Amino acid sequence: MEPDLSVLGLPESLDEVDTAGLGEVVVSARRAGALVDWHRLRAMSEVYERLVAPYMDSDQRVYDAHARAANEIAMMVGRSQGSVETELGYAMHLFNTLPAVAHCLHDGVIAGGHVRTIVARTGLVGGQDYAPVVDVELAEALRRQGSWSLQRLRDVCDRIVFRHDPTAVRERRKAANEARRVWAEHATDGMAVLHASMTAENVRVAAARVDALANSVCESDPRRDGARRSDAVFALLSGELFECQCDRGDDDCDATVPAPAMVQAAEAQVIIHVITEAATLEESVSDGLCEVAVLLTESRDTDDCGGQETRA
Repeated sequence: MEPDLSVLGLPESLDEVDTAGLGEVVVSARRAGALVDWHRLRAMSEVYERLVAPYMDSDQRVYDAHARAANEIAMMVGRSQGSVETELGYAMHLFNTLPAVAHCLHDGVIAGGHVRTIVARTGLVGGQDYAPVVDVELAEALRRQGSWSLQRLRDVCDRIVFRHDPTAVRERRKAANEARRVWAEHATDGMAVLHASMTAENVRVAAARVDALANSVCESDPRRDGARRSDAVFALLSGELFECQCDRGDDDCDATVPAPAMVQAAEAQVIIHVITEAATLEESVSDGLCEVAVLLTESRDTDDCGGQETRA
């Protein structure tokens, strides 16, 4: 049975839609997608309320009600149980803790892809007395005009949560730091991907060293930037020699390639945005908060920071 697209504000065919009208179709399709996401998460939340919530205090089985509910949904939609269990958690948090934000999804203000970020940044709000206030303030912020990049979304969630519970923001960042790790996964065509999570400042310093080694080749090196940086990462991790791959020969190649252990990265500038009480800076701002950008210049040659500049 073909779905009735008209109920979602979408045309059955694009043949009769002019170029200007296609933009409206894109907007309508985005809103329709958000509405569908809302209904999916709302149904999953209802599954949780019926099959999980009544037994949370008494169910001590290994295969508990939460796992059973996720398993039933996973079989119906052809997904892994682990991913459904995660989404069940998103649905529960969204509709129980952030109902006003859930309405933003229903109305197409945000898309389904934003929910994961919002839940992650407000996870410690659930069950707190200030949770309804955070929900309302966040929904009001989301309904303001403007695009919502993931970075902007993270910032506004952190700012609102910090107003009511600074400890929650600190605890989440502490947990994220403790969860840093390295992992690998297989890709196609004989390739694999190496991942590493670390503090933002460490990433900046590490990336600067990679760039310094990758850029030490001559201009005739045939590799693309990405390939050279990949080879530079391997050289830095393994200690293998990194070489220019031009065909000009040793006498004509003007590259000066250092040994991996001798790579000195250019100074990496790390900008850290800190949200703090205005009184801490002895300045007043309209919302009682102030963002401070601390510029740290880190060098591999010294143990201290080369300089520090605070901008309010």
